[in-house]
Amino acid sequence: VEIREKLGLCYMIRSSLNIYEQQGNLMIQSGVDRKRFPLAMERIVDELQKIKTGGVTQKELDDAKTCLKGKMDLSFEDSEEMASWYGVQDILLKRVVEPEQRIQEINAVTTDDVLKVAKMLFEPKNAACAVIGPKSVINQRKLKSYFRTLSLS
Repeated sequence: VEIREKLGLCYMIRSSLNIYEQQGNLMIQSGVDRKRFPLAMERIVDELQKIKTGGVTQKELDDAKTCLKGKMDLSFEDSEEMASWYGVQDILLKRVVEPEQRIQEINAVTTDDVLKVAKMLFEPKNAACAVIGPKSVINQRKLKSYFRTLSLS
């Protein structure tokens, strides 16, 4: 909300989570005008830093839970998505969690849980960045410096 709606720094911004057998990734994607790229990068990292040092508000967490549960409900209307739900869990996790159980797990997440995970994950050593655009816009040294601020907590 901050980056796109309040500051108007990008056309779109979204995050996604990919879980694999032994690891995964949290990905943040955005579409940014090249002139606004440096400021957008700074603000995105600022938002991660805010979460790492101060967590999220109860309202932010409740909104995220509502969004996630809504997406789950919609995806389960598709039989292919249901097959994927069960197949991925069986193959990657070696156990299957029913959708109702996952909803209970989502509901159980607290703001303290989010803060704990953010402190663990939002570290420069865990960050990687891929930028698509003209080389003239991308300053490698500056790009690396954005993520160094994550270690200042």
